[in-house]
Amino acid sequence: MTIDLRSVVAELNTLAEDYRVGNLQQLRRKIQCKSGNYRGMRLQVPKNKHDYAFHWGGRKELQFNLGIEHSRIRYGLAFSFESSRTYPLPELRRLLFPKVGRYNQYMERNADRFANMKMWDWVDDQRSADYQPGPVTTDLYRGKVFIFLGRSSTRDNWNPHEVLKTFDELLPLYEYVESDGSLSLKLHRWDETEFSFKPGCTNKSSRTIAKLYPCISNLINS
Repeated sequence: MTIDLRSVVAELNTLAEDYRVGNLQQLRRKIQCKSGNYRGMRLQVPKNKHDYAFHWGGRKELQFNLGIEHSRIRYGLAFSFESSRTYPLPELRRLLFPKVGRYNQYMERNADRFANMKMWDWVDDQRSADYQPGPVTTDLYRGKVFIFLGRSSTRDNWNPHEVLKTFDELLPLYEYVESDGSLSLKLHRWDETEFSFKPGCTNKSSRTIAKLYPCISNLINS
């Protein structure tokens, strides 16, 4: 069965409203201390592509990623060191290498959280076997490198809600990596029921994004 990735992405973006990852763009603004009206998760398929998608703004981030691999669909988080006119390889390395370091720091303490997922990577389009989640050990200087953490599904047993649940499981890792590691690792060991995202500024609960994520510059200088 042919997989129409754009239809899959559209469905996920709509259903994400009921999940924490549905507030991804608001969270990105909060972490980066930027203004703007971007809302939702905003997965997108790049122009002239048909086999992968990632969240808007994810090119220089640890990205929420969806892709077709033969008869399967992968979904999870990824680092992509594939150069482009906008992001040549030296620039991608400059932007992403520190984030890989923070990813490794998080995984050294929290890899058990992802024991029911898998990691795999591509180096110059050669895919590795699946392996257990942990710190990145791939040689990032070997050329075009793509590193993935998550799950995969056949089209026949595809369930968009399972994808969004997986994204929610991975959200604390994304938050830690993209917050410059300024937040305590302890904050990311909460149970599923302890997290509640509330758009906008509020000081009512220490478990809201607004409380946990003031401007990163403030965190660093405090």
